[in-house]
Amino acid sequence: MASLANQVHLSSEDLQSQADRLARLNYQDILDKKVIFGSAEGLIDRIAFLQEELGLDGIVAELNAGNLIPEEKITQSLKILTHQVMPAFK
Repeated sequence: MASLANQVHLSSEDLQSQADRLARLNYQDILDKKVIFGSAEGLIDRIAFLQEELGLDGIVAELNAGNLIPEEKITQSLKILTHQVMPAFK
């Protein structure tokens, strides 16, 4: 953890504060505030809202957290993102 703090210049207090915030999250908080999922239309709407609300200029997509999703489902999700969602923001 100390090497991570040195790489991104966070103090141990900053890291502890971040860890405390994450520990207080419940499942509903995560669904409401930390992840986006659903249909292509739902993704577009949510990303557009967050883009306007937070000034986002990019997102990070984790399509298989925990390596529990079959490869064909990951490929399907990636196709939806690249063929339906991303074009809505060009």
